[in-house]
Amino acid sequence: MTDREFLQASNRVAGVDGRFLLGAVHRLTFMAAATEDDSGSGVRQTGTAIDVNLTRSGRALSYTMSHANYTPNFRSATGFIRRVDQQSTNLQSSYTFWPQNAVIVN
Repeated sequence: MTDREFLQASNRVAGVDGRFLLGAVHRLTFMAAATEDDSGSGVRQTGTAIDVNLTRSGRALSYTMSHANYTPNFRSATGFIRRVDQQSTNLQSSYTFWPQNAVIVN
């Protein structure tokens, strides 16, 4: 949590994050935050940010699924987030072959 006040302006950010192991090969990480910003002119804006990532790191199969969403009014005066008004979803996967009795190991 951060709180910044200067003259009539204020900016507050509150968030929570975590990292969980789900079995031997899966990992879930997340971040969620909300902001309240008052520029001093009496206009108050609120925004949210969410970032979730599920990763599987196995001997052969590995993948990562992630989603991030930063609303247009998300404001962090302390500089944690540089870009707002964006949303993305990504999927990346790989498979490693381990041949038996071969010259190539993987």
